[in-house]
Amino acid sequence: MNHLQRTMWAVLAAVLVVAIPQLGLADSTTVSETSPESTIYTFYPQTASFWTGYVRRSVPLIGSTTYSRYDGSIRVGYIGNILDPDYTYRGWAKFDITGLPDNACVESVELVGYCYDASSDPHTLKVNRLTIDPVTYSSTSGLFSAIYNTNYVQCSSCMRSTGSHTVVLSSLARSDLESATSRNWFAVGLQEYSDNDDPGRWYGYGTGNRPYLRVTASTPPTSAPGTPTVSVAQPCSLQAYTVYWSSVSGATSYRLYENSSLIWEGSGTSVPMNNSPGTYNYYVRAGNSCGYGPPSGTRVVQVRSTPAPPTGPTVSPPDPCATTSYQISWGSVSGATYYRLYENGGIVYQGSSTYRDFSHGSGTFDYWVQAGNDCGLGGSSDTLSVPLDQVPNPPSTPAASPPDPCEGQSYEIYWPPVSGATGYRLYENSILIYEGPSTSQFYSRGPATFSYWVEAGNSCGWGTKSGTLQVQVTGTPAAPAKPTATPPDPCEGEQYTVQWNPVSGATSYRLYENGGIVYQGPSLQETFSHGAGSYDYWVTAGNQCGYGGPSGTKQVQVLAGPSPPSTVLAHMAPCADSSYKVWWSRVSGATSYRLFENGGLIWEGSDTVRVLSHSSGTYAYYVQAAVGSCYGSSSAVAHVEIQMDVPPIPSAPNVSDPSPCAGVQYTLNWATVAGATGYVLYENGVPIWSGSGGMLIPVTRPAGTYAYSVRSVNDCGKSDYGPETVVHVVGTPAAPAAPSSSDTIPCEDSTYTISWSPVGGATTYRLSENAVQIYEGPNIQVSLSNDTGSYNYEVIAGNQCGWSSSSSARSVSVIVCCCSGPTGNVDGDILNVIDIGDLTTLITYLFIPPFPVPPCMEEANIDGTTDGVVDMGDLTALISYLFIPPFPAPEVCQKPL
Repeated sequence: MNHLQRTMWAVLAAVLVVAIPQLGLADSTTVSETSPESTIYTFYPQTASFWTGYVRRSVPLIGSTTYSRYDGSIRVGYIGNILDPDYTYRGWAKFDITGLPDNACVESVELVGYCYDASSDPHTLKVNRLTIDPVTYSSTSGLFSAIYNTNYVQCSSCMRSTGSHTVVLSSLARSDLESATSRNWFAVGLQEYSDNDDPGRWYGYGTGNRPYLRVTASTPPTSAPGTPTVSVAQPCSLQAYTVYWSSVSGATSYRLYENSSLIWEGSGTSVPMNNSPGTYNYYVRAGNSCGYGPPSGTRVVQVRSTPAPPTGPTVSPPDPCATTSYQISWGSVSGATYYRLYENGGIVYQGSSTYRDFSHGSGTFDYWVQAGNDCGLGGSSDTLSVPLDQVPNPPSTPAASPPDPCEGQSYEIYWPPVSGATGYRLYENSILIYEGPSTSQFYSRGPATFSYWVEAGNSCGWGTKSGTLQVQVTGTPAAPAKPTATPPDPCEGEQYTVQWNPVSGATSYRLYENGGIVYQGPSLQETFSHGAGSYDYWVTAGNQCGYGGPSGTKQVQVLAGPSPPSTVLAHMAPCADSSYKVWWSRVSGATSYRLFENGGLIWEGSDTVRVLSHSSGTYAYYVQAAVGSCYGSSSAVAHVEIQMDVPPIPSAPNVSDPSPCAGVQYTLNWATVAGATGYVLYENGVPIWSGSGGMLIPVTRPAGTYAYSVRSVNDCGKSDYGPETVVHVVGTPAAPAAPSSSDTIPCEDSTYTISWSPVGGATTYRLSENAVQIYEGPNIQVSLSNDTGSYNYEVIAGNQCGWSSSSSARSVSVIVCCCSGPTGNVDGDILNVIDIGDLTTLITYLFIPPFPVPPCMEEANIDGTTDGVVDMGDLTALISYLFIPPFPAPEVCQKPL
């Protein structure tokens, strides 16, 4: 709280203390805040039964020791004897302190009373400790003695003037007042004496000048800190973590409790910790010089340790053989999140499972386990030893001797011995044909294919099978089918192939031509070239067991071909893709012809002319004549040179500006293409220019969209249309519609929005206020705040080509709105709420230099006087509205809208 705020609170407290009794309010306890830590309490008598003794000089009956009366308006009482040479007068005051909290720490106690008709001679005032109830105490002499009790204060000049006086009581009064909260009343003895007979009066109950206590006190914090948090949610044993909590307003220190025991006290809001495993409950209390407030919620922290060693491990099955799958398992451990399994000292598994499957060869394998969590690994389990006996390895693939026996021949199947094996199983075509210790067996079979494999075994079982041996028992092959020839009637000097089908079991063949062997080997064909004549062919098939019978005979007739054509002619210079003819002379006896182009066959038939069409280039043609399937030698070559082609398609034209403004010149150009002698430029499919091409073509157009493409030209024609280039010619935007306002009559300094509709083609806008530009940008609304007045708004739209004409104007009137309805909004807040801020603003204006004028002066005329003067009457009216039932409403504001 800054200096100005403290001053304003002090003034407000003083005004309340003075104004409330003046207004004749009901007896009550008043409370004023002095700071977030301290509070001022004002205590009055509550009913007539709570008298206040009245110390005055009077003329009672001679010898009287007591005097007490009620004169209709003032309860009067004092104890003493006027013949006392000190002229001592004694009385008392009793106050209802129900409003003082039981846990209050009293900082100061002041007794405020009114002295009436004091003389100028010295009066001495004592305020004494009074622990008995002066209203109900029955012993006059006891009361007389009690008023002489220990001094709270003695002042020699406290009563020298008529009016209100403040007496500050001692620290003993402060402690007594704290103790008195349980009985809800507090009393003091009053003693006054003078060397003269002039009276000095201390008013009692009545006439509006009642005495009262003004007490400044504080209390321990009323709110608890938030439930503590910890930096590590689940710390490990002896791992550092920190306990945090939120600060509490008014607290100057904190106490941290662990498992209900106070472990720390200080001004900070965090404490570092380091604990052994266990459960720890933390809560915090906030305190100040007055004591400690309620406890926070409890935070439970579980400090964990590394897990215990697992039980086991065990193996299943209990006696596994080598290469047999077996499982190592162990007991789960509370608090463990993973396990580490060791095999012969090496880590073979780490994870959350409690078992692991293995398969090994023969040997002994030792296993142990550790359990772990994020705090680390615990101790090792017991060690389990697992001895394994090896199932034999598979034998090598068996062999046969001889490897390819002939029909009826005895052959041996054999294999090498396997370490650890005590027996073997031999399979023939998947059927078990032998089981015993031998590593070989003899067999004799008819022609067929036989598959053999072996398994080795011992007491742990049979191992996997060996590789498979294929044994082919062979007989002499059957006679092949009659061979064929391709082509079946070859021409003289032409190659032809004699081929035959394979024969089962054959590894070699013999081919006979006109009775003599011309080929022997594994091939199924042989190629020949002969002069004209007749040739006979047959085949026999053989293997290691010999050759079989001959096939049927194939006769091949070799024919002679005709002479070539004597003349080949063609058109010499056609355009590309235009038709031209190639023709030749007819050959006597020929039945067909072949036409070759650049060495490749392009046609075969009985005609002597062909019509062709090609792109530009040089082409060579020759012809062969045929009798049946036999073609003679080639004719002379005729050449055709196609000198020109329709030119290639040009690329899309380039544009100097793809988005020009209307009426602004832009240019088009394109790359030349080979073979073109000219070009045609098209706009939206219509030709707009033709020429030799490639230069810059100037164009000027109104707003719109234009597509451009080019065709190339030569003597053979035009190319297809080239790809398009699109140009968007841009015009200036149209004028926007008149802008609109979110609030037709906004209040002064309130925010209102000017908005307008978007315009096609516009990329930016300018907003003018009273002919002055206040905004330029892409947005279509602007938020504004203005003083009272009339404002005209206009908008123009723009793009890269310029600005539109102005829109119609929109007029907005801004008026003052701070005086509307009831008065009281002195600080002029926009919600028009009447609260303590308005009271502070009014007190500052009335009492605190430089007396700043409120933002809404009309709102400060709370009592509604017609002259509009703002004074104590308005302060009284605002206090009544805020604090005093029935809370009378302020008057209507006098300034019209």
